[in-house]
Formats: sequence, structure tokens, C-alpha cells
Amino acid sequence: MTPENTSATHLVINTDPGIDDAVAVLTATAAASEKFTEIDSIAIYGNDSTKQTGKNLLTLGALMDELRQSDASFPEQFYYSGAEQALDKKLAYSGNADFIMGANGMEGLQRSSSRTLEPSEIIYDRLATSQKATAHVISLGAVTELAKMIARPDMEGKVKSVTVMGGTLFEEGNFSMNVEWNLSNDPQALERILRSCDSRGIPFTLVPIDLTQKPKLGLTRDRFEWLYKELQLRGSNSMAGIMKTLIGSDSTYYKFFISPENTRGNRRPPYNRINFNGAAIHDLTAQLVQLDPGNFEIYPMKVMVDQTGAIGTAREYMANKDFGLHTIQVAMDVKDPERYWQKTVNYLSLYR
Repeated sequence: MTPENTSATHLVINTDPGIDDAVAVLTATAAASEKFTEIDSIAIYGNDSTKQTGKNLLTLGALMDELRQSDASFPEQFYYSGAEQALDKKLAYSGNADFIMGANGMEGLQRSSSRTLEPSEIIYDRLATSQKATAHVISLGAVTELAKMIARPDMEGKVKSVTVMGGTLFEEGNFSMNVEWNLSNDPQALERILRSCDSRGIPFTLVPIDLTQKPKLGLTRDRFEWLYKELQLRGSNSMAGIMKTLIGSDSTYYKFFISPENTRGNRRPPYNRINFNGAAIHDLTAQLVQLDPGNFEIYPMKVMVDQTGAIGTAREYMANKDFGLHTIQVAMDVKDPERYWQKTVNYLSLYR
């Protein structure tokens, strides 16, 4: 069915599920009815190929259809397939992060689905031709798809905000010393997005790993046990089981973060230097910054990107024809960690 609500407010999620993407999408879908009438989730490359992340996205869709509480009010949901490679690449991305995310990028979690993925251009066409429809966009993986969307002339006035999970400003990167994985995939696309946001007056919020790896947001063993038991107490036994599979202490994802044998870029878990002793649920944090910005310390910063995907504070004289200076909002800290986790469990408990 194609929705006809011309005054719809869309939440567009570019996602590459992925463990932390899965937690973010499940949370966002349960929370979105507070602000949005429709969710448009677009599978992109990053943690895996777009082909595989598309399968994982449909699995999440099937789980949400299966487990939503009968009295829960969820927005309409639609699923799409997006970018397969960076703007300057000819071949589709074919890597994976199974050593972090488990089998098939989502700990082997699979469900059959009657849904199919449509090309992402379909949602952009719908937004363009619906006079009053607008969109708030969040990117949880490579930013190529977001660049494709925002470059369309008919998207002017349609995109009301952009949130991007990625980058590092003052912490070590998780791809190389100064570079975070998501932004490493397509720096040119990020520059195009920033220039479009500048010219169109679109608020741009970056959620870097400086925030997502704050120790007070780490999913420690004790914090997971609280989350698991709280979901059970609220009758969300199936969702508790899914969370245990994805991020529990026996999961590939959790073990990656706490094992001293694993490395990612220049970081060696368990990151004792910053007292981090749990798993970082990066994309959940980004999603909550978008949904509950009042719980975060967000500051304006002048930044530049470079050809490696590094992003950092900069001055006017450093700008060049390829990479300019941009003033963006950067989420750097959380005000109330308990509010963060309470909201997470409140939303996840809207599933059985």
C-alpha cells in the first residue's frame, strides 16, 4: 500500500544492520509514533554488503511485525534498498564485520519476510510529489545514500534535519588513529552533504564516537542484566531473548569489546585508558540523540573533513576547493545516563 498522507512527517533511517543498528531500529520504530507518521528504512553498505544488510533489515521488519504489543501505536513502516558503494567506486562493497557482529552481520538472527525492498528512489519521489510531506534523516552507516538523497533538487525544503553517527574529534578512531569507520567509507559524500546542508539551511548533527564510547553509556554486564530482567518484568520476554542474542554477554558483539585479544583500528578493547568496560551501542546513542536531544550536550563547532574521512575542528584558512569549513552541531556528552537507559527499555518493552 502506498500511503496518501500528504502531511506526513517521515523518519528516514539509513542503516546497515549490524548489531547496534538492529537495537537502534527496534528502538526508533517503537519511539517514532511520538514524532513521526511514517518510518522509511533504507539498507546501505557498511557493516556488510547492501545485499546482506537488506536481508537483515527485512528480518528486523518481520520481528517488529511479529512482536509489537497489541496496544502499541507504531508508525507505518516501509523498507528500501540504497547505495551499494561509495560515490567514487564502481564495484559494490562486499566486506563484512562478522568478527564483530556475528554470522551474517546480526549474530545469525534471521526471519522470513513477505516484504520486499524497493529502490530508495521511490521514497524520494513520494516525498517530492507530496506537497506537505517532510523528512528527518538519520544515517547509521556509510553516508553515500544520504548524499544521493540530499543532492536531489526536489528534496530542497523536504529535509528538515540530518543526524549522522560517525567521526571522532578528540578520541582515537576505530578505523585508524583519527578516522571512524562510517565516515571512512565515503568522505566525498560527507562533504557533499555538509555543503548541501549549508546552502539549504538544514540542521546537521554529528554523533561521534567521542559520545558513543562514553563509559557511562557502555553496556556493561550489570547494565545488560538490568535491561534483560526489566524487559522480562514488563512481559517482553521475546524481546529480552533477542537482546540477549544480539548484545548479551555471550554475544560476538559483547565479547569483541571486552576481549583484550581483539583490535579495531588503533583501539584495543577494553579501552582501559577511558575506563570503558562494556559494549558501545553506537547507533542506539545516535538514534536517541535524534529522538531526545534534550538529554545530550550538543555544541556548535566549525569542522572540516579530509580525503581519509577524518573530521575535526578547523579554521577558515584550512579550507580548500575539495573540502570546506562547515559549522555543525556535535553531540559530545549525555546529561542523564539513567534517562538514556530508561527510555531504551521503555521503547523496547513495546514489543512482546
